[in-house]
Order: sequence, then structure tokens, then C-alpha cells
Amino acid sequence: MPFSRMPGITDPDELKFLESVFEEACRVSKVSRDSPEAENMALKLMLLHQSGVDDRGQLLEATIALADPDADQG
Repeated sequence: MPFSRMPGITDPDELKFLESVFEEACRVSKVSRDSPEAENMALKLMLLHQSGVDDRGQLLEATIALADPDADQG
């Protein structure tokens, strides 16, 4: 579980929230949770959240875009 190694997450509810966004992003992007790509997605998700983004939709969209950079260029 990538978030168990991330510094700065101390609140169990925060961890559950970020992990649920991560799980959905992996599912939608068809990325294995154990892949290097998933680890990069988890890091981006964490950095966005630490910078103040707490909207689930924004976090999910940005994390999915990392897996598929062309996805937001419709």
C-alpha cells in the first residue's frame, strides 16, 4: 500500500480518503497498484493533497491524468 510509506499522513480518515481516490484512479486507469506508475500516481496525489487540494474530483482527475497524459486533451 503506497500511502503507508508517505510522510505527513497522520489522520486515519485522511488516509482512507486518499487511498479511496488512489484505488479509483488505479481502477479507472487500469494501472496495477504495485506498479511504478501507481507509485508515481500516489506521490502526485499526496503532493496535491499536501498543497491544499482536497476536492475528490480534482484529485482523481489529476491522478488519472498522470496515468494517461492525453486524457485531458480531449
